[in-house]
Amino acid sequence: DTVGCLYVENLDRPGGDAADGDGIGVFSDGLFSHNLECMTDDAVKFLDDAAANGEPFFLYFNPTVPHGANGVDYALAEYTCRDTPGGVLPEDPCIPGMTGERDMFSGGECVQTMTCQEYRDTIYNRANNVEDDLGPIWLDDAVGALLQALEDNGILDNTIFLFQEDHGQESKGTLYEGGLRIPQFIHYPDMILAGSTFDGPVSTIDVGVTILDYAGIAPSYDVDGRSWKAALTSTALALNWEANRCVFFEQEQDRAGRCGCHKSLSLISANRRDSTTWGRGGQQGLANDVESLFDLCGGGQSYVTIPDDNQETTNLYSSEPNTAQEFSELLQCHADRIVPSTSLDFADCSVTPQKIPAVITDEPNWSSITSTSATIVFTTSRSAQVRIIYATNRRLRRRNRERSGFTRTRSKNGFKGEISLTNLKPGTRYYYRLIVRNGASDKTRSSFKTEPALVK
Repeated sequence: DTVGCLYVENLDRPGGDAADGDGIGVFSDGLFSHNLECMTDDAVKFLDDAAANGEPFFLYFNPTVPHGANGVDYALAEYTCRDTPGGVLPEDPCIPGMTGERDMFSGGECVQTMTCQEYRDTIYNRANNVEDDLGPIWLDDAVGALLQALEDNGILDNTIFLFQEDHGQESKGTLYEGGLRIPQFIHYPDMILAGSTFDGPVSTIDVGVTILDYAGIAPSYDVDGRSWKAALTSTALALNWEANRCVFFEQEQDRAGRCGCHKSLSLISANRRDSTTWGRGGQQGLANDVESLFDLCGGGQSYVTIPDDNQETTNLYSSEPNTAQEFSELLQCHADRIVPSTSLDFADCSVTPQKIPAVITDEPNWSSITSTSATIVFTTSRSAQVRIIYATNRRLRRRNRERSGFTRTRSKNGFKGEISLTNLKPGTRYYYRLIVRNGASDKTRSSFKTEPALVK
């Protein structure tokens, strides 16, 4: 069999780099290159067949653009969508959303609306002479065609659609955050709320086990990854994951580990030949000592994402010796458990758990509102004391305060609590803010209105 739509320009020829000259690798005869129409056509047909048969499916779609070597412009200009590893196709593929559209009145067959060359011309027109935009536009069209196929078959909302990059860009090829962190987007309307986010550190090894979790399948074997499904709907679990989940990274002979806000980086040597991380770190002004410790939260509780405030410029290895020692032991624990010659050990390597600040986990509800009193009910992630500030103006001037006792009644999402307010004015709107004592954050301002006074 032929590997469909193989990306050959990333393969080296003997004695040279595929990026030199014509960019043709040793496994290529030079008759094909990037071909997203070919890839997308096969993927759409696969989705159509799976939907028609009513079968569960798994599709791994690995686009080859945008990527380097001779680049997207060379592929679009010098090759056609008929040029594939298996030979030249007899006709242009018809792909709904790219070169055609689906006729839903005749069994959903694709009707060709343009030739491949005409379609590729639209890519150049939309790029508007910006060569770097050619790949993203081509890729966006391909992803859109997959989503369109799922929607046309009525299975979009019940399909987990995960999109992510293969590596970071700013510090590519290193163990710094700019090389490790990637964007990851998930579309699954039946189970995941649109616009929701998850701030805990996750790894690509978590993808498989999470998908199995959503499918209701428990692996019959030990796995390295962890499912984040439950953490998406539980503030308490999400906070614990964000503070205490440990993830590990390797590049060449260098290693790194992150738990919560802290990250340890251990390099094989301070030599560019041995460590790409050391070399590029120095070029970018990042701390590149052989042993480094970083606080990615900058002394706070949340990961710092401001581009000009990179936390990996400051090495805390000497100033926080106890934490540095604990993380050195963490990396050694991980290294010991991944030696192929030893018996497999899937237990977690971890550090001392961090205390999780309490937060309000559910939207507070008002109950028992009368003309002069009201009671607010809320849930905290752990037992905590909550205070309410309230007033008759939005800016909470001349405000009043009441404080609850500690929330101790455990519920599904945490600990239940309530605060009762008295001596309120009838028929009046009050604005309020809830504040968790020693908590991570508070709720934004909201309001309630008392009942009008009874007239006898």
